[in-house]
Amino acid sequence: MGQLTVVVCEDMVSRSDLVVVGEVGVDAILLGVSKIPKNWSDVEFVEGGGLFPAGSAGYVAQCFSKLGGSCRLVGKIGDDDLGSYLLRQFKKYRVDVNFLKISSGEETEMTVILIFKDLEKIQFITKIAPLMSEDIDPSCLDGARALHFAGYLLMPELWGDASERLARRAKADGLFVSLNTQMCPREDWASPLKKILKHVDLLLVDEEEAKRISGAQLIKAASEALRELGPEVVAIKMGKEGCFVSSEEGQIKVPAVRVSSICTVGAGDAFDSAFILGALNRWEIGKTARFANSVAALSTTKLGCSTALSNADAMVKNLS
Repeated sequence: MGQLTVVVCEDMVSRSDLVVVGEVGVDAILLGVSKIPKNWSDVEFVEGGGLFPAGSAGYVAQCFSKLGGSCRLVGKIGDDDLGSYLLRQFKKYRVDVNFLKISSGEETEMTVILIFKDLEKIQFITKIAPLMSEDIDPSCLDGARALHFAGYLLMPELWGDASERLARRAKADGLFVSLNTQMCPREDWASPLKKILKHVDLLLVDEEEAKRISGAQLIKAASEALRELGPEVVAIKMGKEGCFVSSEEGQIKVPAVRVSSICTVGAGDAFDSAFILGALNRWEIGKTARFANSVAALSTTKLGCSTALSNADAMVKNLS
């Protein structure tokens, strides 16, 4: 395969600068759930749990930072205890939170996730704080090398002019632009993406998202249809089957890395952060896909998607 074409400088991984725009919240995860009690008096013990800085944008930012990149986070949180928790945690990850909007009129999003013993999971989500055009300071792009929209379809307030203006500015400044969709709260998944994808270099989706947006039921056909909307590269995450990457140089399917998984929450975001890192370093697409698969797999071996990650330089040496 050929290389990803990017219009960025030749800095190494540790000097990369990614701006992540999108959903930010807190995940409360319970691991090893046997069943959901029907009554208050029925007590069920679980194997473990934790509280984690999260949201699609939050996960990408912390994973990118753990891999050795520098990152700015653009999103909205509430002026509350959970918001304060997020600020402390992201600072520990060395994520720049200067462009994170703190709103006294909103509550910080929280998701409660139950992971059953067979690794199936369910979730309960509070309202996502709407990220409006006026919440985004265009100077967040100053000095950056890449812009990533995380969980784009989850945030309808970003659709249209707000995101398009930011993406056009990024492209004019020579930034690499990527986008991850997530699930859509509306029936029509394709329409919100038609304009923004014209400004996107890399589209990151899972199988269901690829099929729902493209209307195609086969992965190859879906990837081709998505590339026709604008992105130079489409990476489709396929879980245990690995990933499928389509670009103008061709198509490649890369098998997954086998690990003992305990929690898959955020694995797709870990994949996204690694793929963007590879693109910024001008790695060959096959190497980038293998690296992203490895990072995604490793992220599932501990609770908290970035917990098991380390600097990319060390991880890359293990790639065949």
